[in-house]
Amino acid sequence: MNDVMALVVGWTLVGAFIFTVIVTLLSLIGWMRFADPEQQKVLFGALVVELVLGFAAGLVGVARYDPNAVAAKLRAESSAAVIEDLLNPGLGAAPQVTKAQLEHMVGRIDPGRNADLKKWQEGVKTEIQRLPPGILSQEAARQLSTQFTLPD
Repeated sequence: MNDVMALVVGWTLVGAFIFTVIVTLLSLIGWMRFADPEQQKVLFGALVVELVLGFAAGLVGVARYDPNAVAAKLRAESSAAVIEDLLNPGLGAAPQVTKAQLEHMVGRIDPGRNADLKKWQEGVKTEIQRLPPGILSQEAARQLSTQFTLPD
């Protein structure tokens, strides 16, 4: 499951939990009545199960999710795609990007707290430092473009 889908599923489950809490509390204080009194017991049981599973998921680490890290990764993926397109203009055309432009563009990628993304960024910066100044040759651009595959 990709990061965006995990975020959607996670917030859907949070919404279902909040709904269960509200309905259960309203039924416990008497503001909501069920046709069958057994429904209230089942609802209360479901709330207890949700609380236990949510607490266990938090302890195990499954429920920990940082949307800022996902946003940083999505921005980095977009930037890497743009840089890769600049390095490989297609149709046999030579790239028109300089070493200084690449350094600037890679430097603007914000890895956030993602250690893998930060390591990737440092590796790409190191590769760019090895390039001669000026506009990149086709061979240098082709070799460098292989570095723009982001870690998962």
